Amino acid sequence: MEEEDNGEEEKAGVEEEEEEEEEEEEEEEEVEEEEKEEEVEEEEEEEEEEEEEEEEEEEEEEEEEEEEEEEEEEEEEEEEEEEEEEEEEEEEEEKGDIDYSSDKLGECLHRSSPLSLLFH
Repeated sequence: MEEEDNGEEEKAGVEEEEEEEEEEEEEEEEVEEEEKEEEVEEEEEEEEEEEEEEEEEEEEEEEEEEEEEEEEEEEEEEEEEEEEEEEEEEEEEEKGDIDYSSDKLGECLHRSSPLSLLFH
């Protein structure tokens, strides 16, 4: 009888050990799954952050390009205004060069008048 009891105790002990091993394996698998899930979440978060950074960089680049375009337009406008001012100044100088009070001008005008042609 004792041998049967010993055999049953051994079986019970072996079964207990097997159950404990199975529980440990299950716990390890759960831990591994959780770690994998955490890794996946971290990777997703990193990807989102990278996408956000890229979007921000693109926006900044667009803003810089717009600013540069505006500056170029302003410079072009200023250059055009300066050119117009220079042209106006040149025209005024050319007008100012003609001396209307000159005797020579009077003579030219007198000579070119139809009456003066009759007398020459």
